[in-house]
Amino acid sequence: EGDYIISATVNGITGTAPINIKPAPKVTTIEVTPAMATVAVGEALDFVAKCYDQYGNWMWQVEPEWSINNAAGGTVTQVGNYVAGNTPGNYMITVKAGNVEAYLPIEILDPNQERENLALYKDITASSNKNTAPVAYPGYGDIFPPVITDGRVNGRWTAASTTTEWVNIDLGTSVVPGLAVDPIYNISNIEIEWETARACEYDVEFSTDGLNWETVYEYRAEQVNPGGNTTDRLSVNGLTRYIKITMISPATPWNYSIYEVRAFGSTIDPNKATKVVITPANKEVEVGEQITYTAVVYNGFGNQI
Repeated sequence: EGDYIISATVNGITGTAPINIKPAPKVTTIEVTPAMATVAVGEALDFVAKCYDQYGNWMWQVEPEWSINNAAGGTVTQVGNYVAGNTPGNYMITVKAGNVEAYLPIEILDPNQERENLALYKDITASSNKNTAPVAYPGYGDIFPPVITDGRVNGRWTAASTTTEWVNIDLGTSVVPGLAVDPIYNISNIEIEWETARACEYDVEFSTDGLNWETVYEYRAEQVNPGGNTTDRLSVNGLTRYIKITMISPATPWNYSIYEVRAFGSTIDPNKATKVVITPANKEVEVGEQITYTAVVYNGFGNQI
């Protein structure tokens, strides 16, 4: 490896061509999705690991090794299939390729400990609504249409069609007067409690501003049993105010229908750093040249701290 010159000489005339031999590709980064997980006892979850070389190329032929730090945390196969153990607590999955390791935090929830549903009583919008009557909230009068965030399963939202439909939950706005809310949350788990008329293909997206969206979960099932109600428990990871569920394909002949959507996670510490931006981001320098870098730290709200 290094810089070399290729030359050819004919009749005293020489032509040259510089050549740079790069180091052989090797794994320098491992990217695991999802990057962390909060699961129930015995829950199964599939992880995907991709290895990248120093040039940013995906090394698809590399198969990393998977392990978990404690057998009580469950089992993980060499292709990333994880099954949680029966002991609540915090565990760590290690993904290794050569000398490079990636770490995947796992939390197994205590089934006897109730979690706060961050979507409860939060406002929603929808692409359509087959139901036209408002919903009566005890003590708060008639509120329309957030039946999928009322904490009950005796009401449901039903789309007006079986084509692409969506619901959007605003975690930063409550339908209940005086209920305290935060502008941004760190969401780790989402539960979607479907009526029989569920979707077999849908996307979950996050947004902090309602304009720019990031897909955090893609649900794809060739066939879903339409014989009864089901609840999807999704492990996600991201900062968001809005949770958008876009239904792409129905599992039944009927319009999509959801009883309840729940979101779990945590609030954001305004003094906790979530991003560091270094400038200049990309700079070529000569030997001996001096350059000053600046690092700016941001919290989960996008504010500089």
